[in-house]
Amino acid sequence: MPPFVKYILIITSVTLTLIFLIIFVPVYKAAKTIDSLNNSIPRITSIMRYNGDTLDYECYPIPIDSISPHLIRAVIISEDIAFFRHHGIDWAELKIVIRQDITRKGFYRGGSTITMQLARLLFLSPRKTPLRKVKEILIAKILERKLSKRRILELYLNLVEWGPHIYGAQAASMHYFGIPASKLTRKQACALAAVLPSPKKWNPLNPSKGVEKRIQIIYERLIKYEQKFPEKLWKTM
Repeated sequence: MPPFVKYILIITSVTLTLIFLIIFVPVYKAAKTIDSLNNSIPRITSIMRYNGDTLDYECYPIPIDSISPHLIRAVIISEDIAFFRHHGIDWAELKIVIRQDITRKGFYRGGSTITMQLARLLFLSPRKTPLRKVKEILIAKILERKLSKRRILELYLNLVEWGPHIYGAQAASMHYFGIPASKLTRKQACALAAVLPSPKKWNPLNPSKGVEKRIQIIYERLIKYEQKFPEKLWKTM
């Protein structure tokens, strides 16, 4: 065997081994803990550790029945309108995002479903890389297989970042509006849903013009949906 061929084979083998370790080892570790999520909500997540929020942070997990239906619907409208139709990945949306990122030569939109976001906040980091996206997809498929849609949404709403050191619907509702998550109005729910893409920069109480427009769009869609299907979303859970 010529030396250069042997060299190429060694490099290829090492590269494939590294890719396997980088992708599949974290996915395997995550898969071993997912069953426990049916019965408990983690006190510390990967995103909390990344942010340094392991001691001083606000997070008050509550049952999904104690969260305003307005907020549940607003979050789905804002973050993942196909949530009840896909199995963890919205392939149509992901293809659009990949094309846009390739055209713009950067990572501008995430294209992550609620399930993929849950995978990230539980087990991964917020750094945008192709390898992280692959891990997100693999873990999301496991989450969808082992957890119900209702449970996935319950975990997400209790653990998603909603501002500096603020995690979950109850903590966000108390911090910004001084009321429990069960009492949120439509407008308050839409304000909270609108800031999810950038919770450290956007504030529901002091929104920029862009965020105000986003709040209004979510609000109009929420009104239209609730008038047309007042119980549909809740029953699907």
